[in-house]
Amino acid sequence: MQDYQLRQRDYLLEISRAMTSRLDLESLLELSLRSAVEILRGHAGLIVLMGRDGVLQVRASHGLPTSVFRFFQPLWADLPGLRDLHDGRELSSRWRIPDLQMRLGMVAAAAGLALSQVVALPLVLEEKLIGAIYIFRMRGGAFSASDRALLAAFADQAAIAVRNAELYQQVSDERRSLSAIIQNSAEGVMILDATGQVQVFNRTLARMTGWTAEEALGRPSAEVLALQDRQGQPVSLPHPPSQRTSAAESRAYAEGDIVRRSGPPVTVGITATPLYDESGTLARVILNVVDITRFRQAEELKSTFVSVVSHELKTPVALIKGYAET
Repeated sequence: MQDYQLRQRDYLLEISRAMTSRLDLESLLELSLRSAVEILRGHAGLIVLMGRDGVLQVRASHGLPTSVFRFFQPLWADLPGLRDLHDGRELSSRWRIPDLQMRLGMVAAAAGLALSQVVALPLVLEEKLIGAIYIFRMRGGAFSASDRALLAAFADQAAIAVRNAELYQQVSDERRSLSAIIQNSAEGVMILDATGQVQVFNRTLARMTGWTAEEALGRPSAEVLALQDRQGQPVSLPHPPSQRTSAAESRAYAEGDIVRRSGPPVTVGITATPLYDESGTLARVILNVVDITRFRQAEELKSTFVSVVSHELKTPVALIKGYAET
């Protein structure tokens, strides 16, 4: 008995280690299923999960060819939901699929498999039934209550694997969405680490500076985005404080002409927005770079116009002033 418990612990420990080292749902489900089949002295097994279309699909198998999966549909037809389950920690041990053993007989005959016994337990995630795990025997006695209790541990591991995979997929989707937003932004976007090294460099900024993202990543921000004023003097990039302050004080702004590798200068306005960690220390800096060349040109045109008008008005005003003095 002690050796059996040690094997059970080793199986669960192997699954836990795999879950911390990888997030491939298919391989984790297969590992959980294979371990459950071996520890319960079974011969085959299946894990079915609810798809986005609400249809249960086989996501992991052990000891069964894929060609027979279609015969197993009756085993999870009318799969009970949580409304049919008992509350509390005994949920798994009390959960039953009506006439499961009779259904197995039909499945075995249709598929041409010598399956004689089956045990099934639900996979529950955040109080929602997401699937089930099935273990089959070709010979031997029926599964006992202790077998069901043991299988519950593997069902819990499989449910955790599903949750981790869903969370990872959600984070990956959000990361891809954020990357797409940054890369396709009409403004230049550059994200720096706390030391000022370039971590993200979008396409718009690449067109402004002449640097490619591959060249810019990992370089100092001042090298990639060099600024100068109208007199050709260097302009420092805006940099927020290293420690968290008020939102108004944290943001910094600067204007200047980008020193480009080739082509006419581009006048930009740069806003630096800090991201602080939990301790209030600067972790990232987001630079939003806006092309204000046209605004600067419009401002210069306005100044030129006012200057010309003032000059042209001086002559008649001087004559009027002279006659008035006379």
